[in-house]
Amino acid sequence: MYIYYIMDTMYKTKYIKYKKKYLILKTQYNILKAIDDICSIDNKTFELIDIKLTKKEIDIINDFQSVKLPPTPLNYFGTINNQNLFEIIEEYFSKSIGVDVYGKTVSNILLNKVAIPFLNSLNLDSLWLTIRIMVPNDLYEIPRWHTDGFYYKLREKNYQLKLAGTLIGPGTLFKKDDIEMKNEFFEISNNLYKDFDYNNFDSEKDLKYRKIINKKLQHFEIIQPLNDQIAIFCVGDPEKSAVHSEPNIDQNRIFFSIVPGSIYDIKKLAERFKGEFQY
Repeated sequence: MYIYYIMDTMYKTKYIKYKKKYLILKTQYNILKAIDDICSIDNKTFELIDIKLTKKEIDIINDFQSVKLPPTPLNYFGTINNQNLFEIIEEYFSKSIGVDVYGKTVSNILLNKVAIPFLNSLNLDSLWLTIRIMVPNDLYEIPRWHTDGFYYKLREKNYQLKLAGTLIGPGTLFKKDDIEMKNEFFEISNNLYKDFDYNNFDSEKDLKYRKIINKKLQHFEIIQPLNDQIAIFCVGDPEKSAVHSEPNIDQNRIFFSIVPGSIYDIKKLAERFKGEFQY
């Protein structure tokens, strides 16, 4: 009887192991397809992908306990193969939330279900991973519609890819791909911000401009990822970049983003943002 129990346990362990590997490969396949669509279809700037969270993972994530003051964002510049990365993410959440199982669950999701499949799909080995824990605020009641510029010097394509998602709270807002919307956005935005002094940031003027842009674009559809979805989108070249904004953060929010690259690229990015590259 004991031998049967041992064998049953071994088969269950192997099943869980191979199921986990299968789910990672399936996510990687979906990411590859999304990247191919973005790269090959004109005017396509982003794609949403389900990351297949289990009921147990969802229950643990939704058990998030609010923090009085949001901790400093986690910014990791380094290789995806760093064995300490699981522990870095786990420790960040364990200290912030005060529950060890929360950190373990989140680190497993962000690495095995998001970061590793994403970087494998691009044949890259390094990343800038950002995690932000936010409490409700009114900073983005009026959306900040914008596109991201280049994160590092290009060698081949005229755009780069970025990934973003939320584990709890509202997802990033994306304007549905539309040539008319893109042209209207750039015409209005470039005109309003042409003389804007970013070194002496005028919050009142910026809010005024955001209201104008939001009103002009309000008839164009908005796409918002769910908590079990990630968005892969283009940054860099204005022609290909996704028009997006932070959402109205009316509840606790855990946001993450990934900028992928080679060791050389992410090292340069770390220098730019005064971070430390980790192997």
